[in-house]
Amino acid sequence: MKILSNMKKKLPLVLLIVQLALATVATAQNIAINGTGNLPDTSAMLDISSTNKGFLAPRMTTAQQNAIPLPAKGLLLFNTTDNIFRVNTGTPLAPVWTSLSTGTGATTNILTSSVNTLTNTTNGVAATAPVINSNTLTLTGTNLVSAVNGIASASTDLSTLTNDRWKLTGNTGTTPGTNFLGTLDNTDFIFKTNNVEALRLTGTRRLLGLNVTNPIYRIQVEDPGGPDADIATRMYNTSNLGYFPSMQLQVAAGTKAAPLPVVNNTILGGLHFAGYDGSAFNDVLATGIIVKTTQNWNTTSHGSYMAFKTIANNTVAEAERIRIDQNGFFGIGTASPTELLHVNGKARIATLSAGAAADEVVTASATGVLNKLPLATLLNGAAVLSLNGLTGSSQTFAVGTAGNDVGFASSGSTHTFNFPTASASRRGVLSAADWTTFNNKQAAISGTNNRVTVASNTVDISNAYTGQTSLTTLGTIGTGTWNATAIGATYGGTGQTAVVRGDLLFGSAANTWSRLPVGTNGHILTLAGGVPTWAAAPVAAGSGWNTNGNTVTDGVHFLGSTNNVALRIKTNNTERMVIDNAGNVGIGTTTPTSSLQVNGSLATGVLNVTATTTLTEAHSLVMVSNGNTGISIHLPPAADCVGRVYSIKKISSGSGTVTIDGNGAENIDNSGTYTAINLRFESVTIQSDGNQWYILSRL
Repeated sequence: MKILSNMKKKLPLVLLIVQLALATVATAQNIAINGTGNLPDTSAMLDISSTNKGFLAPRMTTAQQNAIPLPAKGLLLFNTTDNIFRVNTGTPLAPVWTSLSTGTGATTNILTSSVNTLTNTTNGVAATAPVINSNTLTLTGTNLVSAVNGIASASTDLSTLTNDRWKLTGNTGTTPGTNFLGTLDNTDFIFKTNNVEALRLTGTRRLLGLNVTNPIYRIQVEDPGGPDADIATRMYNTSNLGYFPSMQLQVAAGTKAAPLPVVNNTILGGLHFAGYDGSAFNDVLATGIIVKTTQNWNTTSHGSYMAFKTIANNTVAEAERIRIDQNGFFGIGTASPTELLHVNGKARIATLSAGAAADEVVTASATGVLNKLPLATLLNGAAVLSLNGLTGSSQTFAVGTAGNDVGFASSGSTHTFNFPTASASRRGVLSAADWTTFNNKQAAISGTNNRVTVASNTVDISNAYTGQTSLTTLGTIGTGTWNATAIGATYGGTGQTAVVRGDLLFGSAANTWSRLPVGTNGHILTLAGGVPTWAAAPVAAGSGWNTNGNTVTDGVHFLGSTNNVALRIKTNNTERMVIDNAGNVGIGTTTPTSSLQVNGSLATGVLNVTATTTLTEAHSLVMVSNGNTGISIHLPPAADCVGRVYSIKKISSGSGTVTIDGNGAENIDNSGTYTAINLRFESVTIQSDGNQWYILSRL
């Protein structure tokens, strides 16, 4: 504007005059203008003081006042038409010029009005001002015209205003980091279309919501009831096919200012599909895809795998179904595939090239295409090329008698199995005549001295058997019945005529067997004068602990006392351990005062590791020697080892980091993994509370 232009020309002169006439003191917060050099009052941005000069405000008529384009709220001037100070208490688009009282003592304001005119009498001084019955703003391009009560003001070019506002047609000369669209306080920033909120950027966590007034994710898109919640990326590119639409999920350890490489078993990203179940959208246990690292990363090592998870019907637990590991092996039903395709379970190929039978043979072509063929087709010159030297397409089997031994011969198209007739000079089968001769000879067996006679399929033992003592009373064997009295031990018998279940036989004298009758239930077998006998057991049967162990399955038996007496355990008749009546256990002491008190040394297992290791109940102190290689120590499930304590110490030099990793999603001090040890001889002690692991100390 012209006034601004003239002011710019005179500004150096004005500054020179002010500098010569006044001493100006300025600080980083406020300014003082005075002739004494005093500092400004701390409550004032501008502190002007003088004993012979006053403050001269801009002076103008009411018409000039009303013609000010977009007057700022708080703009102060002196109205020469009404001879009064006025300040804009409205807005730039709807200014309200409020009069400041000029009288002394009591102030009296009288308002009267006529058509389009308002009269204000203050302390007897009357001033009039037009009444705004209508105010119309018209924007043409960048020109703004205000019509008050039908009277249009001069056009104001908005493009000439200062660049502290974002224009409808865009801004120029902006400075990144200085000029921005947003808020200065912790308040959500909202975008609207058709006076309805469409986009919100929250103040505290800077979450972005599209059609969401309270987003809980970094970017959240919702559609209240239509098909418009899709997110699509589209690109048109015909010159460089190396570019394509993509979505990248990137993860780093450390901080944004100092990022660190990710370590083994780090989740790089996932895609989850979650529906509303009547209570919430559960995106923690959901069907989806997840990618994890399989090693500590560096510039040459980026091992990772991809897993696909689903949830079975009538459950809420996700389960891994498919894995593509770091070697490119594809596993179905297994998390550890060992081949390019590894199926743990049944597999079905629905469609192969047609075959002639229901059950056929699967083959692979030279290019790896799977087909199915009837077995007859497969065997036709393709599988068996010869049989015992014969290659004919039709071959038979026969039985013969040639040769002196059982054999197999092939000739022409016939394979013969030879079984010759047995004789003194050759092996083979018995002829019918030979079998008859052998069978008849059985009936003619006769023993020496007429001891045994075999005739008509009966055996007769003669009573005149020489040298026999007890057999003379044996009687005969007839139709399966054995009639006997006793056979002595000398002749292989027992000398007993009757026994019952539970009886024991023992040698009571030379060539003499005696019978010990069955004893009473619960009695034990002992010796009395070298003779076995039954005796009552010192402890009721079934209620004592055997030295070679007991079989106990009822959960009732126990080792201990039923009264208020301690259980004491001895070796070499010296007490080694006691469990007192309060349940305190003492080793090396007879009077323990704690749940476990050891009076002496205590040793735990020491495990030396050089590579990634999973700890078990057999481990306690873990000594790590990993050099410059980063490794992980995997912990067992916290719920399986409540109270268990591990101590992990790095004993080797080198830059290799030791990372402690919880089981699955379990935390360590509320963190998924714990990069515990970097320096040599540094150690960590960790304990489970049944839900997660906690660091007890780090040295």
